[in-house]
Amino acid sequence: MTFAEKLKSIRKQAGMSQEQLAEKLGVSRQAVTKWETDSGIPDIENMMAISVLFDISIDELLSNEKGAKEPADYFYESTTEYDIDEPKRYDMKFGGAKQFTLSGYDGEKIRVRLVSNTMPTIQNDFKVRIDDIRKRIDVDVSRKNGVTEAMAKEAVSIFVQIPTPYIGKIECAVNAETVGIHSLECESIELDMKTPDVILADVTGTVEIKALEKTSYDVLKRMGSIIEFPTFYDHMSGKDNLQLHCEYMGYYNKGSVEEALGMLGLSDAADKPAGSYSLGMKQIRDLFRMLCTEYGMTFMISNHLLPDIESIADTVGVIHHGKMMKEISMKEIAETNTAYIELLHKKQSLRKSWSCYQR
Repeated sequence: MTFAEKLKSIRKQAGMSQEQLAEKLGVSRQAVTKWETDSGIPDIENMMAISVLFDISIDELLSNEKGAKEPADYFYESTTEYDIDEPKRYDMKFGGAKQFTLSGYDGEKIRVRLVSNTMPTIQNDFKVRIDDIRKRIDVDVSRKNGVTEAMAKEAVSIFVQIPTPYIGKIECAVNAETVGIHSLECESIELDMKTPDVILADVTGTVEIKALEKTSYDVLKRMGSIIEFPTFYDHMSGKDNLQLHCEYMGYYNKGSVEEALGMLGLSDAADKPAGSYSLGMKQIRDLFRMLCTEYGMTFMISNHLLPDIESIADTVGVIHHGKMMKEISMKEIAETNTAYIELLHKKQSLRKSWSCYQR
């Protein structure tokens, strides 16, 4: 099966429409249609989100061999379960894994599932210990028979399910290439994870994540930031500037420069000096919206010019002395503050307006 066929199949098995899947992933329905008709493929962020949402590894999603396994089936696995009969605090340590997924479900057991396609001795090489200590459940996964953490990160994926009615606080430590948390409703979650990739979906509660290695390069190289104005070499062409940027960021995806220029409508001006370019506010707004809906990107903008924020943002946060005082959607603001007074100065050169919102 191709990726498109697999995505369509697992979506239907989960009883989801394209609109529902798009909403969970934070993309447009058109993007899902493209993926399911082989007209495009998700970027790595959305691919990991799909992997987490459907409990299927990225390797399986991208494998198109004939006779491939059904989603979530592995050659080798070891499952440990324990009955839960009241709300508990969960303290869990899992060590190394290729992929780690934690989710809630309607049941009465905590279930720890270790799976692999290349480690036939997985049942003997790992020990899962679950201790019930009053109001706390301790889970510890240890390795045996000379299996190293590096070997576990290469070959083993871990899926953990906690019964939704009995979830209290959660503390979880794992060293995995990708981590996914979904379908969880709890008081708080503390995640101590050595991974650059963490996906959260349908999670309710306070979440604290410690996810950086000693060096944050792997995370930061996938993020962009601009203070006031982007820095380019004005005498160099737009194409050469982007190619240089890719070089020092270690990004070598062929065709990405042409794609970026196309997004900005600058393909015909690719060889012109960057100093001759101009980008208006409307173009920026349209670009941000397109990147959010089609590519699932998130933009965080710090600005004291409220009209600019109002025209771009869908959610606003007010920060005072480094503390988040309030976070609210623009829709809620519009519904709450409907009455205002507009003051206009007579002189055109000094014309300004103020809005005095009714509380």
